[in-house]
Amino acid sequence: MQRLKKNPTELVGMERAYLRDGAAMVRWLAWLEEKITGGYEITEYQASMRLKEFRAQSENYTDLAYEAIAATGANAGA
Repeated sequence: MQRLKKNPTELVGMERAYLRDGAAMVRWLAWLEEKITGGYEITEYQASMRLKEFRAQSENYTDLAYEAIAATGANAGA
């Protein structure tokens, strides 16, 4: 059985993508902390949509691999 490996170009691209996504996450966490400490109530849906906005600002962004699954109240399930 052959093992699959990423070539050097793919590895560099993957690393850069993770760095861009990490920067978006840091901006999002700062935004979230500011809102929560400011007394705002942020729903899971609102937080996920704001994270998507931060990611969309990144270079080479095209779309999410999958949408966030967020629910509150009676829709949240147990």
